[in-house]
Amino acid sequence: MPFPKDPEDTRYELYLATLGWVDVTRDVYNRDGVQISRGYTSERTDGAASPQSCQLTLKNHTGRYSPRNPLGAYYGKFGQNTPLRVSTVVTRDSFNRTVVNEWGQADTGDDYYLYWLSGSVADFDVTGGKGTHTIGGTVQYRISTLQDTRFRDVEIRATVSLPFTDVTGGSVEPANLIVGGQNSAGAGATDYFMLELRITTAEAITVRLVHVSGFEIAPLRTLAFPHTGVPLRVAFQSEGQTLRAKVWRAGGPEPYAWDIEGGFNYDEFIDRAAGWVGIRSGVSGGNTNTPVVFSYDDVEVRVNRFHGEVSAWPSQWDTSGNDVYVPIQASGIRRRLSQGQAPLMSPVRRAHSTASFYSDPSAPPHLLYYPIEDENGSTVIASGLPNRGPMSITGAGTPQLATDSSYPGSAPFGKPNRSRWTSPVISAAATGEVQLLMLLSVPTTGENDLATFAQIGCSGTIGFVDLFYHAGGDLEINFYDRGRALIVGSGAMDTNVDGRPMIVSLQMVQNGGNVDWALFYFPKGAASGPGLGGSVAGRTIGAPRQLLISPYTQVANSAIGHAVLRNDIISIFAVNTQLNGYAGEGAQERIARLCLENDGISNTFIRSSILDGTPVGVQERKALLDLLDEASKADLGYLNESRDVLGLVHRFGRSLYNQDAVLTLDYAGGQVQPPFGQVDDDLLLVNDFTAKRANGSTYRATQETGPLALTSPTSGTGAGRYVDEQEYNVESDSQLPDIATWKVHLGTVDEPRYPRVRVNLAKLALISKQLYVDSLSVNLQDRIEIINPKELVINGTISQIVPGYIEDLASKQHNIEFVCIPGVPYEIAEAAVATGDTNPWVFRAETDGSTVNTTAAAGATSLSVATPSGPLWTTIADDFPLYLDVGGIKVRATGCTGTSSPQTFTVDALPAARAAGTPVSVWHLPVLAQ
Repeated sequence: MPFPKDPEDTRYELYLATLGWVDVTRDVYNRDGVQISRGYTSERTDGAASPQSCQLTLKNHTGRYSPRNPLGAYYGKFGQNTPLRVSTVVTRDSFNRTVVNEWGQADTGDDYYLYWLSGSVADFDVTGGKGTHTIGGTVQYRISTLQDTRFRDVEIRATVSLPFTDVTGGSVEPANLIVGGQNSAGAGATDYFMLELRITTAEAITVRLVHVSGFEIAPLRTLAFPHTGVPLRVAFQSEGQTLRAKVWRAGGPEPYAWDIEGGFNYDEFIDRAAGWVGIRSGVSGGNTNTPVVFSYDDVEVRVNRFHGEVSAWPSQWDTSGNDVYVPIQASGIRRRLSQGQAPLMSPVRRAHSTASFYSDPSAPPHLLYYPIEDENGSTVIASGLPNRGPMSITGAGTPQLATDSSYPGSAPFGKPNRSRWTSPVISAAATGEVQLLMLLSVPTTGENDLATFAQIGCSGTIGFVDLFYHAGGDLEINFYDRGRALIVGSGAMDTNVDGRPMIVSLQMVQNGGNVDWALFYFPKGAASGPGLGGSVAGRTIGAPRQLLISPYTQVANSAIGHAVLRNDIISIFAVNTQLNGYAGEGAQERIARLCLENDGISNTFIRSSILDGTPVGVQERKALLDLLDEASKADLGYLNESRDVLGLVHRFGRSLYNQDAVLTLDYAGGQVQPPFGQVDDDLLLVNDFTAKRANGSTYRATQETGPLALTSPTSGTGAGRYVDEQEYNVESDSQLPDIATWKVHLGTVDEPRYPRVRVNLAKLALISKQLYVDSLSVNLQDRIEIINPKELVINGTISQIVPGYIEDLASKQHNIEFVCIPGVPYEIAEAAVATGDTNPWVFRAETDGSTVNTTAAAGATSLSVATPSGPLWTTIADDFPLYLDVGGIKVRATGCTGTSSPQTFTVDALPAARAAGTPVSVWHLPVLAQ
């Protein structure tokens, strides 16, 4: 029976090492309830939200949840940060029935709808505890859908089996699970996402994520295990604009990781309505197994509630010792990321320390790498590579470290100041190539004439190579034999290094019996870098053995950083983006990159079809979570935690604009739980806001007019000054005006607040399953609305954004308390897409100073409006319906006549009389936004 006639089917699962995901639902104490908290716990959303959490109590009579108990069933399989997931199964089917030519109803009462290509209803049966698709020919498919309920974020699971182990002639396509169906699911359905699961004639199992139109969301991947005839368990998940899928052998442990993941960052697939789910089976051309019977069981449709980690297992018991239990709190990934996190390496150091971040990911790692980002006072120059010795510091001079900040993507690097820095001698292969890369910053006043910046020691008949300074800003190279006798020099090269920080690459390549050399240099801010070169005849380079900086203690004024020695050659531009600190990178691109660089943290996003992609500023040395949060903040967005996987979700700021309501509650129908009421206060009021760019300028925006202006209430209008200032890591100061004015717009919305909206899901489920699912579907920053509010207190529909919620679950009870902020400021003016476009966001211009011309009685359906100056109201039929604000009452106008003032509006019956002179304007006029 469906909820609430039966207890809600909420699953609690722990990931227990080799056991995979284990269902521990029967061990959850209902007496203590379960509480999930996500997002913000108050309406103030200026900073980052606390980590999401799930509190519950596990029965521990057998000691299985005591990690130190060697006799426990799960001993050694869990501990700190054990993954926990919570999901509500809203549809399930064990196929414990017999029906012919249909699939009938699932265990939860959901109806199946059947579709096919080149088949009939005779191809669908339920028998022997299985739902079957029979396909008698090739290039055919069968589909069973659950269309009566529409889902947003959803996960569908099914077990599929085939009657044979050997796939012949052509592939078969079992359990091609479907999410997001937007139109009728007949044979002509053209809009849904599908897990394309295939078993080839080589018995390989492949997965791909596609839109039914053929658009590929994630490319083909072959799984690590073959088809052997064993039934397969398949899961397909959609979260925001990300799809995920996994396949494993039924009866075996469910793996933690998803086999395939892809995001649809394409405008045509964004801002989608809720959609249906289903199961599709197919047979490819050439297959000779036909007729093929695909058998399905254990179908589940889940709406996930939480995904996190359990960091502590505090075993407790009552005084009798009989009631043993473990109250646990699992947290989202924010908790772990905020625990003792040191600042990340500078972008340049990170790039040099990780070979895969070069433009050529196949390039081997460096032989030697010294970032020279050491603090002043260091007695050695630390290696940037693990298990590599530091450079020793010798000579009479004392290095001046951490002094040069020429490159924003590097921590300040240092000057030898007449000291010598010597690397350990290394053993490396002679590959016929040697390269020195380094940053060089010579002051405008130049360096000591003939001061050697760097020396490479080699094992060939060229023993030493010196790169040194020539008076006037030139660079010069000398080649010596192993006895330090000069072989040849390049002579002064016109490089103009004075006052021009640059990256320098000295490259040598064995060419037969000669050594070809080249010097490339790329000045900071230049569009390209020139190159110089020559050849050393009759010599070999051998292998690089050592690197010295300022080997003769002559370098006094210049700074050197990120010195690299290699036995192959990479591009001088390999870390160019990092040198600039990724300035100009998009907010989401930064979040995704940082997550990838740091243990591959799962990251997805929710964006809108509005052009977006806020360019952010330099990535400074900060903790990972601080960098992620500041990127999202620059976008005026939110960095949330996922409830579907252990990971992060970046909600683009513009994705909050003009959202369709995920949940619509009827107040008059009792769908909102008490207490419920509005609050008129100043909690969110900001009418004087300064936006500051990190290491940049500021812009101040103020609200000078209206009821919430910064003017004193004693002046007759205004609320007094409410000041705020925040810093944003954006690329340019030109972005600050948009930020500041938007923050003032949000801070001066003339709307009451509805801090909490409470719903009882058991009650909503009795009204309709769709209403129940819609309540479960509300995610962070989604919009909800409340219709038919209390008369004479509230006018019109209440629109709210949900930055957080608290969810209480216990058997037949399930309650959610939504934290809410006004949704009206996110109503943004749109241009009509076509004639007849009456969506509520279409831009409506209004004339100034309109008033009711003659008193209109309550119940009147005609309203005379005077416009003393300016343009008149529109009379074009295509511009209606139009919502008017008539003295604070929302009035729906269906037409307007008159070519001069006054004009006559045809309106829905007025709920109250409106006297002559009452102001008339557009109801909640949508604003222009960035």
